[in-house]
Amino acid sequence: DRAGVEELIGVYREAYARTAAQASIRGLGRVSDVLAPMDRVSLAVERLMGLPLEGRHADIPRLSGIREAYDLITGDWERHGVFRGERVTLANANTTTMSQVVANALNKVLLRQFEARPRWWAPIAYEEDFPTLNDVRWISVGGFSDLDAVAEGGPYVEKAYGDHVETSAFVKRGNYIGLTLEMIDRDDVAAVRAIPRRLAHAAYRTLSAGVAGLFTANAGVGPLLSDGVALFDAAGHGNLGTTALSGNAWQATVAAMFKQQEAVSGKRLGVRPRYCLVPIDLEKAALEIFTSDVAPVDTAAYRNVLKRSEDSVLVVPEWTDATDWAAAADPAELEGVCIGYRFGRTPELFVADGETSGAMFTNDEMRIKVRFIYALGIGDYRALYKHNVA
Repeated sequence: DRAGVEELIGVYREAYARTAAQASIRGLGRVSDVLAPMDRVSLAVERLMGLPLEGRHADIPRLSGIREAYDLITGDWERHGVFRGERVTLANANTTTMSQVVANALNKVLLRQFEARPRWWAPIAYEEDFPTLNDVRWISVGGFSDLDAVAEGGPYVEKAYGDHVETSAFVKRGNYIGLTLEMIDRDDVAAVRAIPRRLAHAAYRTLSAGVAGLFTANAGVGPLLSDGVALFDAAGHGNLGTTALSGNAWQATVAAMFKQQEAVSGKRLGVRPRYCLVPIDLEKAALEIFTSDVAPVDTAAYRNVLKRSEDSVLVVPEWTDATDWAAAADPAELEGVCIGYRFGRTPELFVADGETSGAMFTNDEMRIKVRFIYALGIGDYRALYKHNVA
């Protein structure tokens, strides 16, 4: 019976389809990306330099040392300082790959170490990036006097205003350190790891000292400004005192800064200091003044009206005078300390990549250079006040 055969075939076909459907594979997703062997080696070098690898990179194998990385990337087993392409199995590896991989890893360590340090100057500094190395002009626009009364149908009169300019030149700071073939062959991982950490610390210390020096230059009165007067000057700028740090001295400083007059208009600025800058010797005294619940005097019987966050006390590492201190306004309200950057707000690191010229040829060393370019200056002296205590 043909109809019966067709029916039987249909039954078998349906049964087979159900069985096959149960065996089908679903939900495996798709491959989003695959790390190339060269990328895995680069990540392994980063791990060797002490950088953490997380997520999908956590399973990157560890290198035994810097020597293994050098051999994998260059094939230079004899330490001639040249690239042996016939020995390298990594695709796209060339004569500059080793320097690029090292530079990328060390730059990440350098940035991580630099940003880990407490930038004590950040709360008091106005910072800006510039597109050229031309001298920076910090411009403070003078204020306006009260608005004039305008009669019915009368004309409006143009307001006169002026501006004040301070100029700062960029300075370029930097050095280099040599990574020798001997260090690579000895597998001196600790020494290689220390290079970016030390360079980051040196760059941090250099900028920190530069900002601190604005307060201590010229026997403690600061740099000479464009008006021919030192930054801190009692007569010319009204921002220099000699009183030891205390609650009363702070309140007197607040009043002095509040009464500073705006350029051109002659109106009071009404700016209050937000930060107290001290050497480490005065940190405890400053914290007692600003964080105590009661007034920091022996006979205190009332709450401390000067109380504020301990973040308002900034300890300046480079200040060695145990009694001098300073006050600074919030730069969002009035710019005092100004920092200009070119090529970024952190130091840059470069690695020389010439294998048959330069230091690799003459000294058997890969030179690692750090560079930091910035400009330091003063926007408005009215934002700062200092006490040089005898």
